[in-house]
Amino acid sequence: MHIRPATAADMAAVHDCWLATDFTDPVEYAAMLPLGIAPWWPHLYEHGRLLVAEADGVIVGLAGTQTRGRVCYLADCFVRPEWQSHGIAKALLAQLHTDTTLIHCTLASGDRRAVSRYLRAGMVPRWPMYFLTTNDVTRMAAPQLTAVVCTDIENWLHHDRQFLGFDRRVDIDHFFVGSTGAVLLQLFAGPQLVGQAVVQKRRYDLSPLDKRNIGPVAAFDVAYAAAVLQSTVAWAIADGAVSASLRVPAEHPGLAVLLDSGMHISDVETFCASAEWFDPRCYAPSGIL
Repeated sequence: MHIRPATAADMAAVHDCWLATDFTDPVEYAAMLPLGIAPWWPHLYEHGRLLVAEADGVIVGLAGTQTRGRVCYLADCFVRPEWQSHGIAKALLAQLHTDTTLIHCTLASGDRRAVSRYLRAGMVPRWPMYFLTTNDVTRMAAPQLTAVVCTDIENWLHHDRQFLGFDRRVDIDHFFVGSTGAVLLQLFAGPQLVGQAVVQKRRYDLSPLDKRNIGPVAAFDVAYAAAVLQSTVAWAIADGAVSASLRVPAEHPGLAVLLDSGMHISDVETFCASAEWFDPRCYAPSGIL
């Protein structure tokens, strides 16, 4: 087994490694195959750092990071089931986390081994991240804020840079808008801009197309944080979404509001980081940095 940088020719094999790891049920695996290569793999390859572990010509593991500003986000780390517990993930992380001046972070899955693996790599568990989904009992109240579709991407990115402290144009413009057909929202309390959000209208693993994946969502002041989340979900439903989902940190004041509206917790992840770099009361991230 050896580790090397991924190539463009590896994308199909990288995708299959993910499927084999995340969809161990043969029926689920077969159902995912016709969807083709997920768009985040080429994006990670082109705009991040993607490594693969190869044995006998087969990709048995992979890991990829995105570095934006001082933050290095581990977007993915997968090892085929039959190759797990062989130190492959540890070896991949060791090669990716060589720059100790960066803040390294990731979302750990519910697999009990994940948090332990990332903790040993220097990423401390910070808080639970709840994946919420609307359902038949969800009754979202009228939006508390005015949500406006922003067609001026430069304006949206300007406020995004001010909030995060670094530029992620390539993710917002190239991936979210370009690959997922995302809508960029701005949330106003009267004339005051108090938050921004991304609502994906087309995603590889969300079918039919009237489902929406929401995030990232940023509130510029904690006083508006719950209203920004609630108004974004309400906008998505009013826009025709039969289902909407998003990740919400445990400390976010909008979590209780969305649960009270009938959204349910479909999964729980753990945000792990070598240092905290955003306020979990004001920010609901997506799976892409």
